[in-house]
Amino acid sequence: MFAITRKKRLAIIGCIVVLFLVAARIVYINATASNYKNETYQMGEWIALDGAFIQKSGENTDGYFVKVNDAKLLSYNEYIELYGIDKRDKVDGLDKKTVVSLEVSIRNEDNQDGYLNIFSFDLIPESKNNYLIRDADLWSTSEDNISSGEGELNTALGLVENSEYTTRIPYAINDGTENYERHQEELAQTEYEWVISNAPVRKVVKIIPS
Repeated sequence: MFAITRKKRLAIIGCIVVLFLVAARIVYINATASNYKNETYQMGEWIALDGAFIQKSGENTDGYFVKVNDAKLLSYNEYIELYGIDKRDKVDGLDKKTVVSLEVSIRNEDNQDGYLNIFSFDLIPESKNNYLIRDADLWSTSEDNISSGEGELNTALGLVENSEYTTRIPYAINDGTENYERHQEELAQTEYEWVISNAPVRKVVKIIPS
């Protein structure tokens, strides 16, 4: 026999909770897909949000447009080599293809107070058995604006009226691990859906990484 220490018991409970949350999110994604009108777009085309939102109507996305210019399957270190501000941020051993990097352009036409809840834009593989989330730590190596300057992350993106911005968002598997741990298993080469709104219209972009 063996004894389960309190620390081990808490670790086991933590893993169970993480798995439950991931499963619940997958169920929510699939349920949302069938509850609203669905629109599918291709990479390279400007998509008008027209008030469609991810979480709440207060996002006020009228006048916002989104376009995916490019998608690449990369390793953690390749992302930093291509887009990192400081190449010294690379980490020994993180060379497996664990990142889907989306080059995204966002445009704001005549909207003074709206924003995109971009941290909640999930990337869903064709199998729909899991989903990818933005890797905020990796994104911050190429994008100074991810941090608020007070140790907090900016979870929404709002543009000055009548302006345009391009960023490269790295996505990694949502398996409950943090930082470097989620970059241990390679992603399969597959198609994805990038969800940019859930209601009243569910808008997704078909993503085919190169």
